[in-house]
Amino acid sequence: MAKHGHQDSRRSGFTGAQLALLVFIGISTLLTLIGLAAYWPPSTAPAINESFTANFALNQDYVPGTVTTVDEGGCPPPNDTGCKRNTVAITGGPNEGISTQLVTHDVAGEPQLNVGDKILLTQTATPDGYIYAFGDYQRAIPLAIWGIVIGLAIIALAAWYGLRSLIGLTYSLGVVVVFLVPALLHGEPAIPLAVTAVSAIIIVSVPLVHGLNWKSASALSGTLLSILVTAVLATWAIGTTNLRGLGDDENLNLVLYLPEVQILGVMLCGFIIGAVGGLNDVTVAQASTVQELSAADPGARPWSLFTSAMKVGRDHVSSMTYTLVLTYTGTALPMLLLQSVSSRSAGLILTGDQVATELLRSGTGALAIVCAVPLTTFIAALVIPARKKSLHYDKSKQWLNHAQRTTHSE
Repeated sequence: MAKHGHQDSRRSGFTGAQLALLVFIGISTLLTLIGLAAYWPPSTAPAINESFTANFALNQDYVPGTVTTVDEGGCPPPNDTGCKRNTVAITGGPNEGISTQLVTHDVAGEPQLNVGDKILLTQTATPDGYIYAFGDYQRAIPLAIWGIVIGLAIIALAAWYGLRSLIGLTYSLGVVVVFLVPALLHGEPAIPLAVTAVSAIIIVSVPLVHGLNWKSASALSGTLLSILVTAVLATWAIGTTNLRGLGDDENLNLVLYLPEVQILGVMLCGFIIGAVGGLNDVTVAQASTVQELSAADPGARPWSLFTSAMKVGRDHVSSMTYTLVLTYTGTALPMLLLQSVSSRSAGLILTGDQVATELLRSGTGALAIVCAVPLTTFIAALVIPARKKSLHYDKSKQWLNHAQRTTHSE
C-alpha cells in the first residue's frame, strides 16, 4: 500500500512533501472561508452609547471652507496679543456662499492660517443658527498626490510586482475595513476573528504578489503557522501580565461609547495584525533565499539548503526585531515624552499599562518572527528543490540514454 501511494505521488508529479503542503493550504483556505461566513458582521448597527453623539470630539459635522483674509490684531484685551481675525468663505453645507470669522492666537495648538488655505469647519446647530470653529485642514488632494507619487515609485522599481503589491494592499485594507472592524464592533471573539482576517489577507495577497509557485506556497504556509503561534503568544502575554488596555485614551473611549467591544479583544487583534507585516516579509525572504540556493546548486540536499538559508534567516531575525521595536517606539513617542517628565520611576514607567503594552507588542512580534524563519525555511527546503531535482534527473537520464544509444550504434 505504501509503495502504491508513493507511485501515485510520483505519477502526479508532486512529492509527498509538496502534496502535504497543498493539503495544508487547502484546509487552511477552507477554514478561513468557514470563519468568514461564521463571523461576517450583521447589517445591523452596533450598540452605541447615547452620549456618543454629543460628547465624542470627532463626531461632529464638518463643512469645507477657504481662508480669504487674515487681519492682525483687533481683538479686545486681554486677548489681543498675537490675535488674528481670519475670514473664511464657507464652500459647502447649508450656509454655502457666506463667510464666517475665526479668531486665532499665536499660541501652541492654534492653527496658523494663511490666505488660500483649504480648511474644514465644525458646524454646531443652535436655536439662533450655526456656530463654526476650526476643525482641520483639507488634505484629500495632497494625500492623493502623495499616494500617486508613492505608487508610481513602487511600480517604477518593482514593475508588475509593484502593481500587484498595491492591489494586494488595497485588498488587505478592504478586509480590515469591511470585515474585521465591523465584526469587532459587534463583539465577536477576538482570536478566531483576527486569525480569520489575517488568513484571508495572506491567502490572497501572497500568491497575488509573488505568483503561484512553491516559493509562495512555502511562504504562505510558514506565515499561516506563525499566525497561530502569534495568537497563542499574544493571549499568553496579555493574560500573564494582567494588561487591561485602559491606559490609552482611545481604549477608554471604546469602553465609554461602544459597550459590545471587548478591549482585550482589540488588543489581541492589534498584536496579531501588527506582527503579520513582519511575518510576511521574513517568510517570503526565506523562501526566496532557498529558491536561489537551490537554483545555484540543484543537487543540494534539503538539510544543506536549510542550514545555508538559516544563516540569512538569522540576519532577518536580528534586523526585524529592532525594526518592530523602533516602529512601535515611534508610534508611542508622545506617550513616552509625557511619561519621562512624570514623577514615576523608570521601573514604574516600563511596567505601566501603556509602555508594557507596546513592549509586549514588540516582543510577541519578535517571537513570532523567530518561529517563522525556521518553519518557512524548513518547508521551502523540502518542497522548492524537489521539482528542479526531478527535472535535472530526467534531463540527465535522457542524456545518458542518448549517449548509450550513440555508443551502441557505433
